[in-house]
Amino acid sequence: MPAQGEAERLEKLTDRQFVEAKGLDDEGGRFNLVGVIVASSLFFLGIAGVMRNMRTKIIGTVLGAASLIASIAIYATI
Repeated sequence: MPAQGEAERLEKLTDRQFVEAKGLDDEGGRFNLVGVIVASSLFFLGIAGVMRNMRTKIIGTVLGAASLIASIAIYATI
């Protein structure tokens, strides 16, 4: 049955393409995560820049720097 053989070939091709698409989707999710973490970092650093209280400046700077380092580490693994 040629139709059965063709169906099996197409099913295997579809399975391979599905696995490849899943990998690409996971990679895209990691890029989104890095974008969110960088945005959070910029938020904390921006807040730290306009605050007058030294304690708030330090906390904002530490949180911003830590989240920026985390985003760089995640980006390096992509």
